[in-house]
Amino acid sequence: MEELQRLAMENNAFYRDRVADVVYCPMGQEMHLKSVKKDGRRRYIAKHACRQCTHRCFSPSNANPWKEIDFSDKVDVKKAPSLVESDRV
Repeated sequence: MEELQRLAMENNAFYRDRVADVVYCPMGQEMHLKSVKKDGRRRYIAKHACRQCTHRCFSPSNANPWKEIDFSDKVDVKKAPSLVESDRV
């Protein structure tokens, strides 16, 4: 298991790997680049993984059943919403 993937799972956070240009979610799934905003923020997404995940790392009021997360050039880690430990796979 990659180090950043392990850290994401252990710390309930989203970790960006700048070299591979992917983000690891708190469940260890890879999120891939969706787009680059005009201000330089990079948006990552993992529709398929999120749809199958029993764990939700986004607000239930979100219209989409998946997480999209933006990272600015200066950020490599973002804490996920609090998750119930017993729900973790």
